[in-house]
Amino acid sequence: MTPSPEDYLDHIRAEAKAMAAAARAGDLEARVPGCPEWSVYDLVAHTSGVHRWATEMVRTRASRPVSRRDMPPAPEGAAVIDWFAQGATELASALEETGPEAEVWNWSTDTRSAFWFRRQAQETAVHRWDTQSAQGGGEPIPAALAIDGIEELLSLWLPGLAAGQEGTGLGGSLHLHATDENGEWTIHSTGGAVSVQTGHGKADAAIRAPASDLLLYLWGRPVDGAVEVFGDGAIPSRWRQQVRI
Repeated sequence: MTPSPEDYLDHIRAEAKAMAAAARAGDLEARVPGCPEWSVYDLVAHTSGVHRWATEMVRTRASRPVSRRDMPPAPEGAAVIDWFAQGATELASALEETGPEAEVWNWSTDTRSAFWFRRQAQETAVHRWDTQSAQGGGEPIPAALAIDGIEELLSLWLPGLAAGQEGTGLGGSLHLHATDENGEWTIHSTGGAVSVQTGHGKADAAIRAPASDLLLYLWGRPVDGAVEVFGDGAIPSRWRQQVRI
């Protein structure tokens, strides 16, 4: 079941609180395993920048994208954590005040502000995990939210990400199976074109994992030991090479 707008707001608040706590408890200069070019400071600053960018578009009901260059820079050092927490609070408040039915620019075919409830809940959850993983942890993303994140990835991100790799595709079909929540999908890839079938199916390769690990694996996070791969292992490898955020 797709989370409600209220569910997404709850997730944004809870995931942002946990992300701030992880950043406070650890080393801001620690490297982030899933984004090795970033430190925890870079990750917190990035996520807050995305929050503030989304807040501005929701608050103003923007009809075109706001320039990220116009957003305020993050403060140096540990002050970034309070800045992040404040920005997350402002994001949740702006979404709550605007509601899910307002017209607000986004890059999907549905221009309702509901897009931003989902996108920011997913953004915050994955980067919360990233922050915790840099400190040696990484609590699972709630299963229902993770299933929703896989649905978002496959419907919103996959066509452009796959087609943008010089038409190389995956070299075959790939079945995804969440083991702790109702969620199965089969991705068919031919050249740069992709299609997704929901439900049980046969494929050239399959990946099985709890929903949180499956979502994180699909976004290129280092959870390989938590997933089972069957069939042609080159297909999941191509996924990891081509589909990253």
